[in-house]
Amino acid sequence: MSIKNFVQTWSGSEIKDYNKEDRIIDIYDNMYDIVEFYITKGHNKKHVDTVNKLYRIMCSDKFISSIEKMIKKKSEYPLIPEMAIVISDLVDRRNKELGEENVEFYVGVVDKLLKPRVKEISAKVELPKMLITETLVVLPDVQLIDPKYIPIYVSKALRKMYILANMLGKEEIEKMSTKDLKRLFKQIFGKEDFNTVLLSIALERRDFVRNFNDVQLLMWSKLSELLLSELEDMKKKSLKNFLYDYIERREFNYKKNNDYARRIDFLGLENEEGMEKIYKVAKNIAEKDNKLERFLH
Repeated sequence: MSIKNFVQTWSGSEIKDYNKEDRIIDIYDNMYDIVEFYITKGHNKKHVDTVNKLYRIMCSDKFISSIEKMIKKKSEYPLIPEMAIVISDLVDRRNKELGEENVEFYVGVVDKLLKPRVKEISAKVELPKMLITETLVVLPDVQLIDPKYIPIYVSKALRKMYILANMLGKEEIEKMSTKDLKRLFKQIFGKEDFNTVLLSIALERRDFVRNFNDVQLLMWSKLSELLLSELEDMKKKSLKNFLYDYIERREFNYKKNNDYARRIDFLGLENEEGMEKIYKVAKNIAEKDNKLERFLH
């Protein structure tokens, strides 16, 4: 059954003829289709109607009572961990519709689904479990998506980090090492796509922080520290390629009248200690083609 058929069945009168076991089996049989659809097409405006219908189904008593059975330890039809991304977004976007009790239930479901993976990552990084969970829930399995969509999920993960900063507090954020943040991003998005993570961090708009409090600014600074330390450690050729990829993205936005100042002023690093390589490579690019200078500020 396709996602459209699933949504049609659960939105129509047909579901009334299903008993509880039928509903559980139907969810179980369609879990992968639901996750695949949500991850690959859920952010596309063309599919807003299907996503909204899916959310309404997941808010229904019939669906929730089915999930209650499926999440039990010895369930014959267990939920897959990847369902956490759909459930987490549902809670974020439909918490009023769900009500306090169902929100609490679904949050517990997400924690239970992600617990083994959180435990695995926690053994490799010294970061708060809350941060690992909230970042992991953005993308429980990177294999499910086309690499070109990874920036979308990196941006979602970064937004969660800024929101979470207030709950973690200044001391917890100060204790975070850039090495552990690097390990976390590699665990979630894959080692081969770590440069994509760095590019997404670099492309965040500078004015994004205008309403940040001190704790959120600290998280922003921690991510900037990660970005700059990784770029400075790159070989010159790799760094040059990275900056050209960065410029390409900014040029694309510029042609659409949608370019803004970004996180780092690369040509403003001239007097920054430890940033000599980044500055020199950026300056060299600007001197070779002065039209590119605007994108390096």
